[in-house]
Amino acid sequence: MLAKDVEREAKLGRQISVSDLATATGRSRAAIYRAVRTGELGSTKLGRTPMILPHEALRMLGIEPEPEMAAAA
Repeated sequence: MLAKDVEREAKLGRQISVSDLATATGRSRAAIYRAVRTGELGSTKLGRTPMILPHEALRMLGIEPEPEMAAAA
């Protein structure tokens, strides 16, 4: 998924997969999983799969989340 697609999905309040965020940011999936594991990147689990919270995905893209989005997390 492209960065603009991840941005759009996150702004709609949808959680982002590790693979999509890795592709959009140019980082490896392992780096994203490591950030989730260390607590640097907020996530929730869908079954066993970590999903990145929308405001965290925006932060990784360098976009300031809207105040109400960050407050909802």
